[in-house]
Amino acid sequence: MSPYRNANQNIQLVSREFVDTCVLIGIPELAARLNRAVATIRTQVTRQPEKLPPRFFIPGSSQVVWMLFEVLVWMTAGRDLQVTKPPVIDPAKRPKRRRGAPTAKERLAAHNAGLTTKEYRSQPDAVA
Repeated sequence: MSPYRNANQNIQLVSREFVDTCVLIGIPELAARLNRAVATIRTQVTRQPEKLPPRFFIPGSSQVVWMLFEVLVWMTAGRDLQVTKPPVIDPAKRPKRRRGAPTAKERLAAHNAGLTTKEYRSQPDAVA
């Protein structure tokens, strides 16, 4: 028995999927491949399409489908991306932002300066 038997079977499965380049998949199949809920995919189609592979539009149809090959390429390309963490800002250096409604004193000072209260509050020498 060859130690590469399972590896060969996996290669055959993957190559069979790449041969099926014109296969169209719908929302349930895409959800299964991406390991997401069907409702999540439905929401992301309209609200966050950048989080999904590129769609395949059938002229004259409102059906939401993807080409299997493009989904596989999109998934493979995602593996090569390096995730960068956002820079961490020291809480002591983060500018303090006043919360709540502006006080009467702030509104009057902003009005006299010809600014909105938001602009007035963003100034470093603003009186609290």
